[in-house]
Amino acid sequence: MLTEQVGLVKTGTVVSVNSSKNTMDVSVDGFSVGGVTNNITVSIPQPFMNSKNISAVGLPSTGTTVIVAQGLGGQYHCIGLYNRNFDNTNIDDESFTISSNNNTFFKVKKNNIVLGENKKNITIQTNVNNSFYNSYFDSFSEFSEGTRFVSGAVKRDLTQNSNIPDSLKLQNPSYDDFLKPIGFDNTLASNKFKNTTTKNPAFIESRYLVTEFPENSNVLDDLTESNNYGTESVPNKKYKSSNRRLNKTDVLGLSLTHPNYLIESIQGTVIDIFGNVLDINRYPLPIGQGKFTIKSEEDAKTDSKKDKYINLRSLHRRGLAYHFEINARKDFVVDGELKVPNINDNYDYSRARSRFFMDIDKEGQFKLNVPASSESGNIPLLTRYENFSYLSPDDDSNPNKFIKREDNLDILHDSFTADSYDIFKDEKNRIKGGIDIEYLDNKTNIVDRITSNVIKHGTTFHDITSTLYSFKKSDFLDYQYFPDNIIDTSKLMYTTTDFVSKKITVGKNAGGRSGQMNFDGSLEFNIGANTVDRQSVWIDTAGGIVANIGRDKNMNSAVVSLDGDMLVQIGGYGISSDGRFTQLNNAFRGGVLDIRVLTSGLRETVIRIDDTGVTMMTPGSTKVYSAGDLQVQCDGTASFKSEEMFIQDRLVQRGSDFGTI
Repeated sequence: MLTEQVGLVKTGTVVSVNSSKNTMDVSVDGFSVGGVTNNITVSIPQPFMNSKNISAVGLPSTGTTVIVAQGLGGQYHCIGLYNRNFDNTNIDDESFTISSNNNTFFKVKKNNIVLGENKKNITIQTNVNNSFYNSYFDSFSEFSEGTRFVSGAVKRDLTQNSNIPDSLKLQNPSYDDFLKPIGFDNTLASNKFKNTTTKNPAFIESRYLVTEFPENSNVLDDLTESNNYGTESVPNKKYKSSNRRLNKTDVLGLSLTHPNYLIESIQGTVIDIFGNVLDINRYPLPIGQGKFTIKSEEDAKTDSKKDKYINLRSLHRRGLAYHFEINARKDFVVDGELKVPNINDNYDYSRARSRFFMDIDKEGQFKLNVPASSESGNIPLLTRYENFSYLSPDDDSNPNKFIKREDNLDILHDSFTADSYDIFKDEKNRIKGGIDIEYLDNKTNIVDRITSNVIKHGTTFHDITSTLYSFKKSDFLDYQYFPDNIIDTSKLMYTTTDFVSKKITVGKNAGGRSGQMNFDGSLEFNIGANTVDRQSVWIDTAGGIVANIGRDKNMNSAVVSLDGDMLVQIGGYGISSDGRFTQLNNAFRGGVLDIRVLTSGLRETVIRIDDTGVTMMTPGSTKVYSAGDLQVQCDGTASFKSEEMFIQDRLVQRGSDFGTI
């Protein structure tokens, strides 16, 4: 039995720890009976713990030095812990430090908080006048229910790793040890050798993924989801393969077969899930093949290490450096039936599987794809936006007020579309825009906050619906003076044709739109030429072009200098690859060239080429001069009519068989 007085303090060493009972056995220093050291059992002390389980706790390890004291009744208590060999290099008198070892600690300093270690840490500046957040690590991953962010060296599954459960492959940091860094030569293991001829550094990526709904909602494709709604329970399918969606290496996987992936962006070197470096068409570069490698091969010994590096470096210029993609939503209701796109069907140039993406390679070349809208999609309007708080006179026009409107509308619009224009009518009652929008669903039209008119669709500077207005009226052509008019002007009229439809019905014919661009100022294009053909622009439009072009200070609408020939073919075959227009005439159709020039007297000069031949009509004079020969020949009747006609300076008068020399 111990004979020390109550309150005597002793040192000891932890022999064992029982975490389930929250106790430890301690060998007390300098206490033995018959040369045998006796142990005592004491409760494990904790820095702080209360009855609500709020605590700052830890378990001592064996060999830890402790301080024990005997209380009333002979009961021993541990009153402190310390390490005789404690390394205090991370401790100072102006900070509070919690550490698991010398390289991992949490330190509260005078002006900042540091979490991590000396060279790789998160630093939060607490100085009010100089606040910042800083972190440095080799790699960084952040996961939430709606986002995935991975930054650092590119790592991929180069083996199947099928023995590892999917639950560990996304958020568990231990799975990172099974991934392989992808190096400059991705066919070889990467390394960090700084100044050697075998250096193969890993590529870097900053990759971000956003889902439309929380991932734990398990949102599937629209057809599957619609079939599941209304059922009490949905049986889970049993798959044998591992789930790539639950892997942090899942990349470039947007598809409407898995529609919850909404937005993906990658900056750095774009590398697919199998570790291939991709070009602008997302096809693997031939790294490791032929001369494109840094490894030593028998067939490549003629190339020096320098040549191999340069060859591989030139190939990498074709690699993608930037990728942005939106898994564009689609309307898959066809004839009242929901159909998810068949990934093996390229009908309608695979338009149903089109996604918005912008890819840019390391030479700066870009590839842009913009999908078309559905018939129930948006109609972009030319409007300016202001918040209700800025516009309302309430609260002494306080621009910072928060007042909830009854209609729950915060953003108000005003249109800057060009006024509708009719040259034949009074122009005082103009309304902005000339195209009405009708909604088959419950949506209502937007009202202009300034004019209180319904905002219509149109273009900024001209009334698009009045394009070719002179083609609608014969008033511009009423200058034939002879009673036997040789040109039937009614055949030159398009009175029943709308070059632009004046009504769009959302839910019926609103689709096929890829975007709207508005430039308030001028736009300057300088376009180079390709090497193979020395051509600058390829334009392939599936539909027509309706354009209005203003004029400059010199009254010029288009000033074009062509260094080469101008070749124009009018008429031909239609586009048969668009399922929306299969009922239209897409076979061969003869074309019409109809050029009209409005003169100062609001009269037209017409040159028209169609199936009937060539028609020319002018309110002024017509002059034809040829420095060489002039030949006129026809296989039918040639008719020349005028009040007076000079042939070789001989006057021939109308209605007379005689002339003068």
